[in-house]
Amino acid sequence: MKQNLESLLEFQKAEIEIDRLNSNLNSVPGRLADLDNKQESLQTTYENEKNSLAVLKKKYRSMESEVQTNIAKISKSQEKLGSVKTNKEYQAILKEIDDIKGKNSAIEDEMIDCLEQMETVERELTEKSGILKQILANLTAEKDTINREAEENAKRLDAAEQLRRQLAEDVDTALMADYDRVKKIVRTRPVVPVLKAICQGCHLNIPPQMFNELQRGDQLKFCPHCDRIVFWNDMLE
Repeated sequence: MKQNLESLLEFQKAEIEIDRLNSNLNSVPGRLADLDNKQESLQTTYENEKNSLAVLKKKYRSMESEVQTNIAKISKSQEKLGSVKTNKEYQAILKEIDDIKGKNSAIEDEMIDCLEQMETVERELTEKSGILKQILANLTAEKDTINREAEENAKRLDAAEQLRRQLAEDVDTALMADYDRVKKIVRTRPVVPVLKAICQGCHLNIPPQMFNELQRGDQLKFCPHCDRIVFWNDMLE
């Protein structure tokens, strides 16, 4: 009985390792996708900030062009002053010149604000560029690590599956059938010890009579609560 139990526990240990490795490998695509999404999000944010700088520069060039156009208008209006014949026309041209100068003054104030915004954004982009490069390098390194680990785990999985096949040959056929049946019910750890009359699978007390029978060490039992295969822990000592 002890030999059968030890073989079954070794088989279960191999299966637990296989489940762990499969879980790890199954998580790889999601982990890589998360890193890709993070990378894309960072790059999109950076590109949006670069675009905002481009918008500011375009706005500044537009205002600069408008100022030059207004300066040309002022020059033409000043040329007209020499040819006007009435005071009314003269005053009208002066007012037109003042209005254009007022517009230019407002535009120039806005240009100063725009310049300050451009300088701020350019400074922030310069700082973020270095940070972004480092973060992207870290993400690439993390993806490389995940891929390397996946390759290593795939090799471990092959070895574990081979070991499981070998161990299965050492387990009594009837006992293996019980193991497979229980695993379909509990999924994990179909075989567990009993400590102080408590099943270590569901953590509930087993009946005293069953515990007494387990202590004799000549048979395995099924927990009446979770249906796992149980044994007296001291049997292996």
